[in-house]
Amino acid sequence: MIVALSISIYGSALGLLNDNSIYDIVAGAMHFLLGPLVYYYFRTSELEHVSEYFFERLCYITLLSYSIVILAMYVLPKLLGINIYLGLASQVLIFSFFYYLAKNKLLLSAMTLGVIFLSGKRGVFVALIFSSCVFLFPHFIRYYYKTLLKFLAISITAIIVTISISPELVDKAVDKFSIGSDFSLETYSSGRVEELSSAVGAWTSNDGNIVLGTGFGFRYTFLYSDPNIPDVNNYKNVHFSYINPIISFGVILGPLYLLVVLLMFFSCLQNKNENFRFLKWCAVSFLIYSAFVFNLYNEILLWMILGMIMKSSSKFKDSKI
Repeated sequence: MIVALSISIYGSALGLLNDNSIYDIVAGAMHFLLGPLVYYYFRTSELEHVSEYFFERLCYITLLSYSIVILAMYVLPKLLGINIYLGLASQVLIFSFFYYLAKNKLLLSAMTLGVIFLSGKRGVFVALIFSSCVFLFPHFIRYYYKTLLKFLAISITAIIVTISISPELVDKAVDKFSIGSDFSLETYSSGRVEELSSAVGAWTSNDGNIVLGTGFGFRYTFLYSDPNIPDVNNYKNVHFSYINPIISFGVILGPLYLLVVLLMFFSCLQNKNENFRFLKWCAVSFLIYSAFVFNLYNEILLWMILGMIMKSSSKFKDSKI
C-alpha cells in the first residue's frame, strides 16, 4: 500500500509539473488508488467464510439486472419506436459466467453467455473466448468433459430457440460483431487504433515525458485518419490499459508497475484452493479484457479477485507449516 501511495504522489506531482487539470489529476490519483485499496482490503480481511454467500448474491443480482436492461434495449425500439444504448460495462458478467460453470449450473452459465453476447461488448466476448480456449476448455476436457458437453448442448439449444422466436434480435446482436465488406481496423476497433496512435504520438513528442511520464491528467489530440472528420482536442484515456501506466509514469516506473501486477497474477495461478479455481479463470479474462479498456487501475473485480486469492494462498501455506 505504501508503494501505491508513493506512485500516486509521483503521478500527481508530475501532473502538476505538466500543468494538467487539477480535476483530472485528482480523478486519476483516485482511480489509481482504488485498485490497490480493494486489493488490500480483501488481502487482509477474513472473508472466506462469507465468500460463497457474496459470490452467489453478486452473480444472481448482476445476471438479473443485466438481463432486464438488455431486454429493454431490444424491446423498447419495437414498443415505443425509440433506440437506446446504455453502454453497459458487462465485464462483471465474466464473474457470473465462470461461477455458474464452476458450480455446474449450466443453464445459468449459458444464460449469462447469452446476455454477454446480446450486450454487444466485443472486448468482453473476446476475453471470454480466449481465456476459455487457453485455460478453461483444456481443464474441462481433462476432468469434466461431460459437464462441458452438457454446457455446449444447452448453449446450442438456447441459440436455436432464440433464433426461432426472434431472428431479428439475433441479427441485431450479430451486426455488432460482424465484419462487413468495407472492413477497416479503425472502424472495427471503434477508433481504438487511432486513439492509441494519437496518445503515443503526443507522449513521445516530449523526451522528458518518455522517461519520467506525463503524470495523472494527461490529455492529447485525437487525430482521425479520415480527413473529413475533425480532430478532437483535450481527449483523455486510452482504451488499452497496458499503455496508460507507461504514459503516466514513464518507461522506467510504468513497466515496473505492470511487472508487479503480472507477478501478482502468476502468483495467484499457483493457488491450490479448489473453491477459488473459478477466480483464476476470471482473473485471466479480466487481464485480457484490460487490453480493450482503460480501467485496469480501477477494475474492482480484478483487484478483489487478486486480493482474495492471495489471502487464500497465504492461509494455505500457513496450514502446511
